[in-house]
Amino acid sequence: MRAKGGRVRTVAVPLWIKQGINTWLAAAELEEGRLLRAVGKSGKVFRGELRDWAVWSVVQQSAKQIGVERFGAHDLRRTCAKLCRKSGGASIVASGGSAERVRSYLKKISDETWQLTNWLTHAASATRPDAMLALAATENVVTSFVPMVLRAKIAAPARCGRCKSYKLAIDWRSEIDPLGAYVVRCQTCGAEALRTDDVNAVNQ
Repeated sequence: MRAKGGRVRTVAVPLWIKQGINTWLAAAELEEGRLLRAVGKSGKVFRGELRDWAVWSVVQQSAKQIGVERFGAHDLRRTCAKLCRKSGGASIVASGGSAERVRSYLKKISDETWQLTNWLTHAASATRPDAMLALAATENVVTSFVPMVLRAKIAAPARCGRCKSYKLAIDWRSEIDPLGAYVVRCQTCGAEALRTDDVNAVNQ
């Protein structure tokens, strides 16, 4: 993505976000140029880019829907990340006594990575290797949190309902629903379930 000052940055995103982007690219028939485009009342996608005021309008409308009336642009950046860290994200995605070690690890890497990137943002003496280190650390946090967030999001079971195996994977299936859906798949027997409260609803 092209960031402030014309700098091009690589941003790691979960698979479901990439699937959503692919769905939009196919629906809008976009092969090049800007990802966010203006859409007319008839559904026509225009060639011009979506202006910043239009994006801000969408954000404001979405904020009102969840009860947030007043906020600033920076609330969506570092402030948001800081609040998420302080609110105990690791405790949410890795709750329970049996996950104490996992929870401790997630807290440590998120805290240390936050301190590193926050220092890098303001340090005049920071070098390119420092930036590469911060990027690698951030990628590690995202890679570590994503599977835990997915398991918490869909309440994935610890074992397969058919063969009792612990080898479960979470797949994204864009063809199941217009917006796609997550499927819990057993890597041992191949059983699949859309709802984790019905792990025996198997699709062969």
